[in-house]
Amino acid sequence: MNDNQLEKLYGLLKEFSTAMLITMGGPGSCHARPMAIAKVDENTGLWFFTARDSEKVSEIEADSRSASSLSGWMGELCGPRRPSEGGGGTCGDS
Repeated sequence: MNDNQLEKLYGLLKEFSTAMLITMGGPGSCHARPMAIAKVDENTGLWFFTARDSEKVSEIEADSRSASSLSGWMGELCGPRRPSEGGGGTCGDS
């Protein structure tokens, strides 16, 4: 990823306040839960606050594989035009 792409991703990630944190809950199972994003670092890493004795910490200690999922209406990031208002559904439509 080049610097421009990293900067664009960083800018997009900073617009989100929540994400789904997905951890391995045991053999062959995933456990997802919504988390407030505490920080997005310059390398696009997401930081979350949680209690040290939480289930998610135990899951990550047992299996460090994890993922995050973010979702939102693109208009929140690109402008107020909703497809139902006659606008396009993608950034940059005019």
